Amino acid sequence: MGVKVRKPDGYSAWCVVIDHKGQRKTIAVGSRAATERVRREVEVRLALGGRELLEHQAPALPTFTEYSKEWLAHVGHERKPSTAGFYGQFLRLYVLPRFGESRLDTIEREDVKQLIWEVKGRGFDKNTIRLAVTTLRAALNGAVEDGLIEHNPEQGLGRFVKSEKVTRGGYVAQAEGS
Repeated sequence: MGVKVRKPDGYSAWCVVIDHKGQRKTIAVGSRAATERVRREVEVRLALGGRELLEHQAPALPTFTEYSKEWLAHVGHERKPSTAGFYGQFLRLYVLPRFGESRLDTIEREDVKQLIWEVKGRGFDKNTIRLAVTTLRAALNGAVEDGLIEHNPEQGLGRFVKSEKVTRGGYVAQAEGS
């Protein structure tokens, strides 16, 4: 076991370097005096059998509400204001009531299907359902791009809510041969 105080190349702060049973970890602390205090605490913890300092702990993922606020602010800078407003409205009305308190990594494909069925059950038009699902898809794609989740559980569920295209004349286009 070795716990040392160093200022490695590339670090602007003093660090505690822990080398314990073949595992190494560097923790940036700050001042030399503070680093010495942390070194003593780490030595005591390791001597008492604590290995939590060496184990990688993934940070807890945000809830959908927390993430969607940040995502919506970011989207507002890269999309038209009308698009950002549309996303905000559909998040508030349809998506957040269902997924607001869920952590991003706990949202499953079945949960998204349940959202579709809930909105359908409330009697909304197919286009409203499609736009709610589009909003959820965009937010979850942002979480994938940010590296918070590995895949979008909503991906490909649009086939459940396909809406018919309205032509310029105001009537629904039908497939040929019908």
